[in-house]
Amino acid sequence: MSFGKEVYFKYTVPRLMVSFGRRLKAVYLVQTQFSSMESGLEIEITVWCPIWSPALVADRAPPLRAPCNIDTLDVLMPTHGHLALVQEIVCRRSKVPEGVYSNAVGTAKAMFEYFLNEDRHACVFVLHGLPGTGKSLSVRMLAKMLDAHLFDDYDPTSEQARENGYDLPQLMHEYIGEKPLVIAYEEFDVSLAKVAQGFTSSNTKCKGMDAQNKSSWNKLLDRFKRRTNAIMVMTTNRSYEEIIGMCDVDASMLRNGRVDAHFIWQLSGSPLIRKPMTSDLNADTNALLPTTPSNNSHDEPQEESEEESEEESED
Repeated sequence: MSFGKEVYFKYTVPRLMVSFGRRLKAVYLVQTQFSSMESGLEIEITVWCPIWSPALVADRAPPLRAPCNIDTLDVLMPTHGHLALVQEIVCRRSKVPEGVYSNAVGTAKAMFEYFLNEDRHACVFVLHGLPGTGKSLSVRMLAKMLDAHLFDDYDPTSEQARENGYDLPQLMHEYIGEKPLVIAYEEFDVSLAKVAQGFTSSNTKCKGMDAQNKSSWNKLLDRFKRRTNAIMVMTTNRSYEEIIGMCDVDASMLRNGRVDAHFIWQLSGSPLIRKPMTSDLNADTNALLPTTPSNNSHDEPQEESEEESEEESED
């Protein structure tokens, strides 16, 4: 122990410093209490060592990281009123049939190339197909190809999204940076039917939704399309004709300019690509990309045969 000097009410009193050596790996606390008495100044010194005890709730375990040989992607997951960035595997390859996997890869590549051809301006795609055909998988593969953040819990009619901070304007504001943002709008036909008819929330505490009617839906997609580095992919189990029939009369909700392409899964073969509805009645909505040039080799023999027939007729 060592002593120093300290002034207390005009009295000079000792100041205690305690050293227990380096061998004891513990924290010791010293409390000094002064009291004035008739006989003079009394000093009470208390020394104690706190003992650590485990908490009732275990410490949060660090997030598990997938092995390096497995493809992973970053997913924005709603949790406790905010979004957390977690790492997930793209898919369990051994559990996916070969045909489903190849169709998902082909669709993801088509969306990826279209996005790059549009100079990374915001794109909206609609995927039609039966359950288990690989629609959601193609969205995850697209996010992996772009090294993007994936948000797969979007619903413009959600009453909690705006309150919890993950409605579309908030997502666009906070999570579009160097990395692209891929938004998966799963089973969108459920909310599309509600929006097409128009509805109001029964929750008086609701702060608003992204879309409640045709007008707010159209504004939502128009504003999204003015952004860059973002893709929205809508998925549905319904056919192209059913979805168009659910829209407004003039099909403006999914018209060309708001939607870039429809991918339609078939029972066999690769998914078909169709352009969105347009006011041009002569427009071809059966293909997205320009058709490949026809092979003229089939036409050349016909010309030769015609020349030969003319020579034979002259003879």
